[in-house]
Parts: sequence; C-alpha cells; structure tokens
Amino acid sequence: KGGRSKAIDEDGIRQHFPNYKAKFSGNLEDPTSVANLRSAIEYYVQQLPHIGQTVPKKWVTIRAAIEDATHEKPYITQQEYFEIYTDHLEFDRTKALHLSQYFHDLGVFLHFQKDRQLAKTVILQNEWATEAVFKVLDDEAIKTQFGRFDNRDCARLWADSKYADMHEELRGLMEKFELCYELSARGAWLAPQLLSVSKPQALAEWGAPSDLVLRYKYTFRPRGLVSRLMVRQHRYVKHLDNSWAHGAFFERDATQVLVEETAKGSEIEFRARGPEAKVLLGVLSQDLEALNASFAGLEGKVEKLVPCICAECRKTTSPEMYSYSYLVKRKQDGKLQIECRSSYHDVNVLEILDGIKPDQLPRWEEKSLAQRDEWNDEDERSVPQERTVQIFLASSAELREVRDQFDLYLQHQTDRLRKNGLYLEVIRWEYFLDAMSETRLQDEYNKKVRDCDIFVSLFRTKTGKYTREEFEQAHEAFQAKGAPKILTYFQKFTLSSDQINVDGLKSLNEFKERLAELGHFPTEFTDAEGLKLHFMGQLHELYGV
Repeated sequence: KGGRSKAIDEDGIRQHFPNYKAKFSGNLEDPTSVANLRSAIEYYVQQLPHIGQTVPKKWVTIRAAIEDATHEKPYITQQEYFEIYTDHLEFDRTKALHLSQYFHDLGVFLHFQKDRQLAKTVILQNEWATEAVFKVLDDEAIKTQFGRFDNRDCARLWADSKYADMHEELRGLMEKFELCYELSARGAWLAPQLLSVSKPQALAEWGAPSDLVLRYKYTFRPRGLVSRLMVRQHRYVKHLDNSWAHGAFFERDATQVLVEETAKGSEIEFRARGPEAKVLLGVLSQDLEALNASFAGLEGKVEKLVPCICAECRKTTSPEMYSYSYLVKRKQDGKLQIECRSSYHDVNVLEILDGIKPDQLPRWEEKSLAQRDEWNDEDERSVPQERTVQIFLASSAELREVRDQFDLYLQHQTDRLRKNGLYLEVIRWEYFLDAMSETRLQDEYNKKVRDCDIFVSLFRTKTGKYTREEFEQAHEAFQAKGAPKILTYFQKFTLSSDQINVDGLKSLNEFKERLAELGHFPTEFTDAEGLKLHFMGQLHELYGV
C-alpha cells in the first residue's frame, strides 16, 4: 500500500505448510486488489471434501428451518431441535442426534452432545457465543485480576437479556474450549492466558542438574498450549502464584513439574523432580501430546527431545538432547549405544528411554480421569460393544487412485465411528502376500470376500477377470447367508477415440448385463468424493452411524 511492499519467503512457507496453495499480492489502495484472492478462496473452499455432497432432501429442509430460527434467536434447546426435526421426519432420537452431529461438524450450529452442561443446548449463532467469551477475556477488570473472575463478573458482563439465563452454559462453553477452569473456591474461575506475562521470581533459578527434562520442539507452535494444558490438568496446580501466561507449575505431594515456553519461542520444556517425577512428567507430557494431536496440520512439525544421561550431562541443567523418535528407531534396529555429542561418552539407548517413560498410568491418575470423565462414562454404558465391519474393496488398477482415497477416507472415519460402536476394517488385494498362502492366492481373496460384511467393487472402462470372480463369490455368499452387502459402483467417464479399448468396454457392458440379470442395481459416481458420500449414506442405513 502506498508504494510499500514486503518480500515473502514463499519457499520457506511452502516447506512449513504442506497445505500451501498460492500467493496473491495487490495494492491495498485499490478496492479491487483482493478480487483474485477472493476468487481463490471461493475455489479452494469448493474443493473441500464435504462441499457438494448429496444429502437427503429432508436434511436440506431441516437445515433451512434451523437457519430461519437462527435469525430469531441465538440458541435453542435440544428439545426444540427435536421438534424441528419432527416437523420434517418421523422422530428417531438416534437419527436426529446423528444429523445434529453432522450439522455440528459442518459448522451449521454448535451442539456438544457429550457435555453435561452443554448437551441440552444448541447454539445457533456462533457470534453470540464468541462475543460472550470475549466479554470475559477482554474485560479490563478481569485482566487486573490476572484472569480470575466469579459470578459477579459474569452477572456484570452478561447482563444483556440475550445472555441472562445462560451463564452456566457460557462458562461450560469456555471450559469446553479450555479457556478457563473452576477454582477450588466454588463460584470462581481462572482464565490462565490472562495470568501475568512475567515468570514468577521464585522460579527464576528453578532448575537443577538432577531434574528430569523433556522438551517439545515445534516448527510451528500453536498459541496457548501451556494454558490449555493448565486447564486440563488444573487439579495439580496448587499455587497459582507459581504459574504465568507462558508457564505452569504442577505439584502432587512432594513431586513438582515446571512446564514453560522457552526463550527460543519454539520449544515447550518440562522439568520434573521428586519421588514420582517420571510418573507425573508422563501424565502431563501425554496430555500435551494429545493437544498436539488435536491439530491436524501439526503432525511432523513437533519433535520430542529427551536428555542425555552420561556422567557429564547429569551435572548440568542443560544436557544434550536426543530426538525421541530417533532413539526408538535405534532401539528397533538393535543399535543400543549412542555417543553424547558433548562428552563423547557412549550412552545406553534403553536407559535413556526408560528414564522418562512411566511403566503404567498410576492409580491416582486413573481415579482422577474417572472422575473427570464421569459424564462420558455414563454415556459409554449405553454405547453398544464395538463391532468390526470388514469391507472388501475390489477394483481394477485404473482406479487405484480412487481406491486409495476411499480407503484413506474410511481410516479417517475410524475415531468417529468407534464412538458409535463400529470399527471399519478395509481388505484389499494389496494387503495379501503370495508367500503367506499355500493355495492359489485368488482363493485367499475369495475366502475373504465370502467372509466380509460389505463387498465394494469399483469399475470404470473395463472389468477384470478376478474382480468379476470376486463379485460372483460375494453374490453366492449373499444368496446363501444374506451377507455380504454388495455395493457396485461405476465411475462416469469420457474417452477420446485414441483412448477407446474395445475389449475393455465389451467386458464392461457384459458385466452390466450380468448385473441386470441378477436384479442388482449399481451406482454411478463422478469422483472419489461422490463415492465416499454414497457409501457413508449406505453405512448409515445399515448401522445407523
């Protein structure tokens, strides 16, 4: 703007962020300078997996009714949502909650079905919730109290009629997003990110050579990790004066762990001491790793570092650090000695690893987790026992890419489906090895076909001999015992004259005629996204997930 520009390290950004798409520039004095950026955002948004998905027509009308309600009120009760659902579909609680989760995932509204405080509320207006949260986080009085607030503060900040009856839910929302936690004095809460920005003087020299040290080094570190860890593990925060905006001090009996963002800015360091140092360190570090895992783009951008235990490093507060994953690889490869880069002493890899990893979760932590997850435990009792659904995936080589995308998609659905008692096991011919079978390998495939729960076959311009054989095996099994469920998909295609394979198209037409004889009706799909959507709809029909 105004003739000034800034150089951007495009290559460096691309290395750090695999989802990098493109760079756009323009003179901000020109109102149209961001037009290309706007078009690009619209384009890439349309490429997201759920965009363009086909859904039942009634879902669309239910969503429209909900959006109409959004113009009138910021939230509704779960019962009001059920009534909207019932206006368009016969009421089925399980299916209604399934649709609610779908809308929640898409961002249509917020409905936290597994949270005791929030389960009965459907938040329609995100800005209503966001505004309420920032009324607390931006309040000058609460800032001067270093993040402490109570019912009187909430009454003052949420006096507006649209918040008046929702104080408990709003605090529950803040706790859900790990922005605050309730202090031991009931009716008082703490937002850790508003603690003092300065490290407490009492901890200025806290650190000894005998401390157990663990570091996480980030290529890109999300903000607020330590504050969120403090919210999650606040039962071990005994003295708030020893915590600050960039660090937290945890204690259990005589064991202490200091967690802080280092001066480098790219690291989070754990420093533990006391009789249960290894155990408490393990509890806290596992929770940080769970936080790391919640950021999908963080995988591969954080490195776990563990300290050297040679005689020289044991004498200093800044020992040499090894990559944890590298040590594990050396252990797997049988290379059990590693040289310290500082002292040149040989160190035993197993001793380094054993020095930071607790043998098992302690009973006191299991008890705390049980109390913390009491609401979820109650829900789990009503969840059916996990069932494994075997899906045999068959196709010719020309659909390898679609097959890979479909397989990966099913793997990504595992966590969500497991909560509903379902585990998907995908079977593909690539997963077999000739050396594992004393019979004809195709016979091994056919046995898996007959024993699977769902048989999925994909076709495009031809049908292969073995894929047809697998289909026949599936059909015979279905006639004999009613399983597997057979889903047949044909991808739409257009070929130029030089791409036409007469024999391939002939085999395709013959197979379609065979399906017509059997009364089996295949489904056409355009791309992998359409395939995923239709299959998940079938899965919902079969298993209600």
